Amino acid sequence: MEGQAEVIRSAYRNAGIDPETVSYVEAHGTGTSLGDPIEVESLTKAFATDKKQFCILGSVKGNVGHADTAAGVVGLAKVALCLNNKFIPGTVNYEEPNPKINFENTPFIVKAHGTEWKKENVEAGILRAGINSFGVGGTNVHVVLEEAPEAVQSSPAEKVNLLTFSAKTPTALEATSKRVLEYLLQNPGINVSDAAWTLKVGRKPFPFRKSLVINDEFYKEPEKIIKKLEEVAYSEVKPGNRDVYLMFPGQGSQYQGMGRELYFSADKSVVSKIFKTHIDEVFELLNPEEQKEFLELMYGNEDPQKINQTQYTQFALFATSYALAKTMIEIGIKPKGMIGHSIGEVIAAVVAGVFELKDAVEIVRFRGKVMQKQEPGIMLSVMAPASEIEKELEPGVWLALENTTGSCVVGGRDQDIAKFEEKLKGRGINCTRVRTSHAFHTPMMEKAAQEFEKMLSGFTINEPQIPIVSNVSGTWAKEGEMTSPSYWSEHILRPVKFSQCLAEVLKNPEDIFIEVGAGNILSSFARQHECKNRDRSLLTSYAIFARLKMM
Repeated sequence: MEGQAEVIRSAYRNAGIDPETVSYVEAHGTGTSLGDPIEVESLTKAFATDKKQFCILGSVKGNVGHADTAAGVVGLAKVALCLNNKFIPGTVNYEEPNPKINFENTPFIVKAHGTEWKKENVEAGILRAGINSFGVGGTNVHVVLEEAPEAVQSSPAEKVNLLTFSAKTPTALEATSKRVLEYLLQNPGINVSDAAWTLKVGRKPFPFRKSLVINDEFYKEPEKIIKKLEEVAYSEVKPGNRDVYLMFPGQGSQYQGMGRELYFSADKSVVSKIFKTHIDEVFELLNPEEQKEFLELMYGNEDPQKINQTQYTQFALFATSYALAKTMIEIGIKPKGMIGHSIGEVIAAVVAGVFELKDAVEIVRFRGKVMQKQEPGIMLSVMAPASEIEKELEPGVWLALENTTGSCVVGGRDQDIAKFEEKLKGRGINCTRVRTSHAFHTPMMEKAAQEFEKMLSGFTINEPQIPIVSNVSGTWAKEGEMTSPSYWSEHILRPVKFSQCLAEVLKNPEDIFIEVGAGNILSSFARQHECKNRDRSLLTSYAIFARLKMM
C-alpha cells in the first residue's frame, strides 16, 4: 500500500500539481475484494486532503476485462478520450461499493452513469486526471493528464508554403511525402501553412530528406505538383559533427540589383517573403527620403555606380547581408560562429546582438558617411603574400587587408598607389584596383575612426551571442573586447587580418561555410587559403535558396 501511495505522491510532486485539482482518477481496478480497498486507501493517503467525494473514480476494466500488459495504455487511451469529449463514462455494472471501502470518508466517488466533465463544473477550473497502473511484478505507475489548452485560431494560410519531408530510407521518403500531399488534397479545409509548420517543427528529422514549395497551383493542378514532388531529388544527411559558420563580405562585393530577385518574389517564395520582411524592417528605420533612395539604389536601374560610394555601399551591404542571415537563421540554420570582412564584421555583430537593429541602422549610416568625408584614396589588390608586400611598401602606401594566403590589399593616395602599382607590375606581380572610393583600414581613416569612437559612446554595446572572429586580432573575440567603442575605432583604422580569421575557422574539414552576401568573394579566399580542403563545403546564401528551389 505504501509503495502505491508513494508513487502517486511522486507523480504529483513532479508535475507540480495539487491532487485536490484532480477531478477524475482512472483506477487500476483489480476487481478483487482485497486489491480495490488497498488501491483506494493508497489514493486517499496520497491525496492527503480533508475534502470528501470531489473526485470521480472509475476503471475501464469493467468494459474490457484484464488487458494484462496493455492495461495501462488502455486506461491512458480512455482518459484521453474523456478529456477530449468532456465526458466521464459510468462504471459498468456498478450497483454498490465494496463493503471494505468507506467512500464517504475518501476524496472519491463512483458513479454508475456517465457525467459531463467540464471545467466550469470543477472547483479547480481545469480538467485533470490521474491514471493508476500496477504491474503483477510490483511495478507501480501513476500518470497525470491535463486537458489540452484551447487551440489558437491560425492565421490564414500563406500563398506559398515549404513542405519538408524526412524518412529513414529513400523508399519510405517517397511514400511519406506522397501520402502527405494526398492527405492535404483530400482535406482542402486544412491550413497548409499549419501543415508546413508541423512538418518542419513537430517531426523528428531522419537522414533522407527532400522539400517542396507549393503555391496556389496545388489545388488547381494537383497532378502537376505530385509530379514535381517525384522529380525533386532527395539528399542524405550523414551523421557527424558539422558546424556551420557564416561569412559576411565587405566592400567590393556590392552591385546594383543584389537581392532584387529575392525582394520582388515574396509572393512566390516562403524564403523571399522572410527576406523581404527583414529588408523592410531595416528600411523602416530610415527616414522616408532615405527609404526611397536606397530602394532605387539597390533595386533600381539608374546610376549603377552610385552604390560604390562608401556612404551607400556600407548600408546596402548591411541591409542585404543582415536580411540574408536572419532569413537563414529563421529557416533553421544555427551558426556555430561567424566571420566578417571589414563592414562584414559589423554586420555579423548586429546579427549576434552586439548592436540593436535600431541602433545599428544609425551606426552603419554614420560609419559610411564619416568614412565618405575622408580624403579619397585607392585600394590595390595584390596577388602576393602580405609578409612579402610589407617589405616593399613605400611612403604613402599601407597594408590594409590580409585576405588569404598569397593575396592582400594595400591602400593610399592615387599618385602613391599608381607608382606602387607600376613597381609591382614591373616585378611580374599581378595587381588590380578594388571597387572602392577610399583607402580603408589605413592611416587615411584616422579622423573617421576618432569620430566613430565618439559616436559609439552614446550607444549600448552588448556581448555577442554568437562567437565572432575579430578582424583586428585574427582570433576569436574575447569577452569585453567588442563592447568597447575603441575596438570599433581600431576596426576602421587597422589592417583586416582576414587570412588569420580563416585559419581560426578552417580547422575542421567537415564544417560548412556559408557566404552571406551578394557574391562569393570570401568563399574564394577560403578556397585559396593554406588551410583549404577540396572536400570542404563552401556555399553562398543565394546558392542555398536556389538549390531549395526557393528563388
